[in-house]
Amino acid sequence: MLNRIVITEKNQIVTLKVVDELRHVDVKPALHALEKNSALNNSQKVSLDLNNLQVINQETQELLGLIVRHVRLQNIPITFSGSSQLDPGILLTISEG
Repeated sequence: MLNRIVITEKNQIVTLKVVDELRHVDVKPALHALEKNSALNNSQKVSLDLNNLQVINQETQELLGLIVRHVRLQNIPITFSGSSQLDPGILLTISEG
């Protein structure tokens, strides 16, 4: 999982870079790791970078939605980059969390 989502932090802005599709088995451990990540929970803004995401399967969609929901529940603003390559329906599903 660690090679699929890369977390970087700079000036309390966390970037989550999704670099590969996820399998169903990856979703719960990935979300658990992200929920425990202090940089993510203490950030002022989160950027979800989808530029390198080549394939978006159901599991990837599910995890991204869960990430969005978790960030919003923390009242942290979230932005997307690379989202123009996604189907609008998929993007809507993800952004609704």
